[in-house]
Amino acid sequence: MGVRTANRITSANILDYIENSPEVDLLEYKVIHKDLIGKTLLELALRKRFGVSVIATRRGEDLIVSPSAQEKFLEGDVIFIIGRTENSFAFKEALEK
Repeated sequence: MGVRTANRITSANILDYIENSPEVDLLEYKVIHKDLIGKTLLELALRKRFGVSVIATRRGEDLIVSPSAQEKFLEGDVIFIIGRTENSFAFKEALEK
């Protein structure tokens, strides 16, 4: 738990880190990274590249549940990502480089 809290504190774009089990994480991630902005889920292939799934997107007051593969991320969107701990960590690390 301490490592998870430390990871969350050291990353300004991770808004919340929910521990569902020792193996699975749910992240609230603010879209500010240039590699995400304007890209679709299909283009990003997050499941294939990192083994994580986007289960929802918050855009302002709107919540898009189970976004389609054609959904483009806008700067400031908050995406909800679920995946195995090591996969969500790899996603976070890739976007902090």
